[in-house]
Amino acid sequence: MNGSDRSAYYGMTGEEAGRVYLRRVRTARTLFGGVAALLLVLAFACVIWGNGIFEIWYWLALAAVVAMIIVFRIRTSLLFKELVDIVEQDGDPVKYRAAIEEIGRRSRLEMSSASYAVELAYADFNDAKPYEALERLAHVDLTRARKNVAFRAFNVEILGRLELGDAQGAQLAAQRLEAIRESFRKGSRSRRTADGLVENVQMWLRSPAGWTPADGEFIRKRISQAPSAQARSSWQLYAVEYELLHGSREEASRLLDELAAEKLTPRNRARFERLRGATA
Repeated sequence: MNGSDRSAYYGMTGEEAGRVYLRRVRTARTLFGGVAALLLVLAFACVIWGNGIFEIWYWLALAAVVAMIIVFRIRTSLLFKELVDIVEQDGDPVKYRAAIEEIGRRSRLEMSSASYAVELAYADFNDAKPYEALERLAHVDLTRARKNVAFRAFNVEILGRLELGDAQGAQLAAQRLEAIRESFRKGSRSRRTADGLVENVQMWLRSPAGWTPADGEFIRKRISQAPSAQARSSWQLYAVEYELLHGSREEASRLLDELAAEKLTPRNRARFERLRGATA
């Protein structure tokens, strides 16, 4: 792992990461909230002062407030992605779980109860604990959860059920995930992300023994497009599985050799060891 592959929380404990994350979110809220408040004061002052140019400034101030809200939401999304990189870049779901639990202890205002449980399930799954992940998800009420939280929950559920050999349960979760995908506006960033995840799920649900050359090409494409170290490693492990069943054992061994020194999550490490045994 080189420096560019490390998360913003590399070298911290999970508890420290949780506290730093909260501090960064609160700093952003204070900054953007303060600017938005000043803009609102300006807008109302323009109403009091009269028409003409003041009316123009009123609408400009309101537009700026809306822009600040959008920028704040983007900023908090980026801050959360940096936190998730504890798993996606550093491969440390145990530390991520500790960070989420610290956030929950200190402030439940920053994370809904559904999101809190889903993130813990995500940590469990990557910690090679699919039973625990599914148990957490079974107690999550997603009826009022934001769509992206529900989408993430079903994604974890599908992978967890496939890990345990529950293909039927994975299919049912995939249908619910597909329904959420359809609720996103076509052309939106959320819809594009959802489309990509649904494509992944469609491949995961097919039996590896039935994978075709098109699946092999899809896997190689996902490796080249992987947004994080763990995503790249995970898809490379799928490539190993493809080569063992439909390609070259030598290529499978080469791909595994590339991963030997990588920092893998416990889940990916278990997959690595299983596939290494199959190539022996």
